[in-house]
Amino acid sequence: MVRAKLQYYYTFKVANDGSETGQVIVECHKWEELSGEHADTYRVKPGVEWMGCSCPAYRHCKHQKCVQETIETGKFRELWKWRWDEKHGWQELKDITPIEEMQL
Repeated sequence: MVRAKLQYYYTFKVANDGSETGQVIVECHKWEELSGEHADTYRVKPGVEWMGCSCPAYRHCKHQKCVQETIETGKFRELWKWRWDEKHGWQELKDITPIEEMQL
C-alpha cells in the first residue's frame, strides 16, 4: 500500500513589527491539509538572506519567498486573512471577520 504524500498549507502573522528592535519577524505556521493539525512554526526575517528563516532549508526558502511576495503585493498588513499552498498559491480566508467589522 502506498501512502499519499501529505499536503500542507501555511498561514502567516507578524510576530514583531520591528518598532522596538528594528527587525520585522513573521511567524509561518505549517498545517496539514486533511487533518487541519498544526505541524510546525517557523520564524521568518524579511530581507535577511542567510538564515532568514528557522526552517531546516538553510537557504532562501519558500517561507521567505511568501513573506517577500506579501510585502511586494501589499498583503503584508493583512497576513492574518490569507493562506498559501503549493497547488493553489495564495487564497483569501473568507470565513474570518476583520476586527473592524465585528460588533462588540
